Amino acid sequence: GLAYIFSIASMLTIIASALSTVVAICMIVSFRRLQFKFGKETNSESLRVFKRNTHELRHWVRYFVNMSYIGLFIAIGVYSHVKWSDTVDSDFLYILCYILLLCGWALMVIVYYMVKRAYTNALNSKQRA
Repeated sequence: GLAYIFSIASMLTIIASALSTVVAICMIVSFRRLQFKFGKETNSESLRVFKRNTHELRHWVRYFVNMSYIGLFIAIGVYSHVKWSDTVDSDFLYILCYILLLCGWALMVIVYYMVKRAYTNALNSKQRA
């Protein structure tokens, strides 16, 4: 059972991480190319159209990043559980591994909300101006 969980979580982590990277870089490169052509072949409406047409795809990048983090934490948790199960004094190691996993997860949530708050503040500052 744990081997399946570890294998699936590891593969999903690798796939989601690769997809988020490739999709995000493709959109960034495309947007920058449009910006470089600004005034000659593109204008502000062109940039808005591109952003509007890639809006859902950008959300999928966020989902892939979150999926890769979750898969990573699951894979690490299963690996550390199996790795230390045969150790004589494994109680301390179990507790330590799970504490570290919880700290990593909590840090990920804190960073997510900090970025989300900064993004919301940036949007609100434009509306106030």
